[in-house]
Parts: sequence; structure tokens; C-alpha cells
Amino acid sequence: ERLYEALIKEHVVVWNDDVERGYDHELGPGLVEAMEDSVASVVVLSPDYAKSHLCLEELAKLCDLRSSMGRWVLPIFYGVDPWTFRKQTPFEKDFEEHSKRFGEEEIQRWRGAMNSIGNVSGFVHSKDSVD
Repeated sequence: ERLYEALIKEHVVVWNDDVERGYDHELGPGLVEAMEDSVASVVVLSPDYAKSHLCLEELAKLCDLRSSMGRWVLPIFYGVDPWTFRKQTPFEKDFEEHSKRFGEEEIQRWRGAMNSIGNVSGFVHSKDSVD
């Protein structure tokens, strides 16, 4: 929330899923269009990131755009290390839950996106960091 407010204050065009999307069960067309039209995206990754299938779907879409169109994606690892997204061990329970609703192909796509973003240079903000 503080990051969102700081970016707005600096006149950066920001799409905040919690504010803009609501609690739908799929990525809205406005969000997909915004991602496709953006030159760059910043994604904030947290310890609870994989709990949301929508966050995982958004990440997969951003990674698809990165690989197919060369879009720039800057990850901010907030309270997690990049290796966490590469290894995915802390997210096993989340993926078990998702596997009850989604197919293996979708789960593997999300896992691939998490691994991919874990290998992208970004910023790491630990829980112990001073804001």
C-alpha cells in the first residue's frame, strides 16, 4: 500500500490489483490490456504471493510478455529472497491447494513463471530493512 501511494505521488501510472481489479476470479480485460500496453512492469513478490491464483496468472502473463515481446519486468522481492521463487519449497502447500481447482498444465505454467522471475535481477527488501 505504501509503495502504491509513493508511486502515485510521483505521478507514475500504477495498476494496483487490490484497488483496480476487485476480487474477481480471473484477470480482467483492463488489467490484461494494461499489461500488454506497458513498456515495463514492476511486480512486488511477497511470502504470500503464491496463495493467489490471480497473482500467479498475472506473473505468468508478465513472463510471457517478457519472453515473447522483450517487455521489461522488475521484480521487488518484499520479505522474500529470489531463491525462494526459484526453489518454490515454501509455496508447496499453495500449489497443492491450487491443484484442487486447476490442471497440471496451469500449475506448471505458474511454477515456470515463478522460477523465471526468481532469475531476474531486481530489488530485495527484507523484513528487517528500514523503509
